[in-house]
Amino acid sequence: MCFAPSGIDYTISHLTEHFILRSDSSESSVPEVADASSDAPTKLQAKLAAIGLTTATHLREHLRLDVSVVAAKPSAEELAKAIKSACGSGS
Repeated sequence: MCFAPSGIDYTISHLTEHFILRSDSSESSVPEVADASSDAPTKLQAKLAAIGLTTATHLREHLRLDVSVVAAKPSAEELAKAIKSACGSGS
């Protein structure tokens, strides 16, 4: 979990070693993004969750990545609630 754009920039390079990240455009600045083509059969497609609006904005506007979930407030508890809700588990 990253709490600042600088942490995201560091973390994304490690995530792309293991996962395919969906881009919100064809102009993503992150390598190995969104093109789930034949060269990445062992990587799983990941969905990104942001702990708040600042994080989501950085992922979307600067890295051009698709953000699936954004927490209502920047806390681990709110992020967990948002992920749980997005996965269809309301309890």
